[in-house]
Amino acid sequence: PKKSASTSIKKSTISLFKYPKGRALLFAQTIYYISIALIVPYSMIVLKEAYEISDYKAMSFVLIQLIGAITFFIIFKTFLGKAKKRRILFCLFLLMLIASLLWSVAPATFYWWYCSVIFLIVGAAQMGGFLVLLTYFLSIIPPIERVGATLVVNSLSSLLAGSFAAIVGAGLLRALENY
Repeated sequence: PKKSASTSIKKSTISLFKYPKGRALLFAQTIYYISIALIVPYSMIVLKEAYEISDYKAMSFVLIQLIGAITFFIIFKTFLGKAKKRRILFCLFLLMLIASLLWSVAPATFYWWYCSVIFLIVGAAQMGGFLVLLTYFLSIIPPIERVGATLVVNSLSSLLAGSFAAIVGAGLLRALENY
């Protein structure tokens, strides 16, 4: 850890981009973070704005999301060494797409069970993505480079995903304003 922490960010960045798997990790994490940034906060906006539910009720859906995350963690640890991480990440990304599809066909009337299913899916997909990306990171990055690579991967993917999601999200909100 001491040697890894003493590696410069510049050297870590160059090292990360040198490996195709490092670039693939950065790309996958950025895409995944975009899906989270476009679905998770907007799910809460739908509850508050479209269904006009109280803050108290809205917070109960955060707990449902947490239940989905814990459930996925329990399931994931049994498959940790057996399944391919790319395949799991792809399935989790599909879950995020399913959640957004469920929002797009959501009934105009608030149904607690319907929204709960969406938040369970989102919680499972969000936690699952973090776990899969972390285990993939640990499997491809040598221990000597992990501290710097962590900073580079998380900073770049968060910056890119946040910027992209803010622009796209603002555009979607503006487009849906009159809908």
